[in-house]
Amino acid sequence: MVILDPEEMVKGAWTVQEDNLLTSLVQRHGTVRSWSVISRSIPGRNPSSCRNRWLKQLSPEVNHLPFTPEEDQLILEMHADMGNKWTEMARLLDNGRTDNSVKNRWHSTLKRRRDVAVLAIEGVGAAGQGEAGEGGAAGEGQRQGGRQGQGEEGQGQQQGDGQEGGGAGQQGDGRNRE
Repeated sequence: MVILDPEEMVKGAWTVQEDNLLTSLVQRHGTVRSWSVISRSIPGRNPSSCRNRWLKQLSPEVNHLPFTPEEDQLILEMHADMGNKWTEMARLLDNGRTDNSVKNRWHSTLKRRRDVAVLAIEGVGAAGQGEAGEGGAAGEGQRQGGRQGQGEEGQGQQQGDGQEGGGAGQQGDGRNRE
């Protein structure tokens, strides 16, 4: 097992050079039980990050094309049946989609599309109540006169009591002056 000193670890985005090196190392060593060997040739990357980068992004088996309407419909149906089992859904799609891409598609597009369809079926228009319910814009801290967003001493925003003209959102020194 390769354990890197935290100061030697590279965090964040992979460079094009690292991607090219990983691709050539995978072609040379394969993907079965070789991630430790591969990671030793990529400074600052551990076996797990190399494996994940290959399996989730760089592998030619990963489908990076836009989702089709048929895939969207299948994801909607599978989510209704099995919930948030993204890995199982990706396996059942059997077209090179990763569990993460299925999850991202659900949360970025399909969940909203489903919610809009449900609201249309229930007859709730755009003028209906939002998720926060009655008086949903004001946070609990504002209604109770609490201070939120305090930074360092002497800075921050003063929060009022939630009433008209209560001073909510005014710049101040963090002390409540009434």
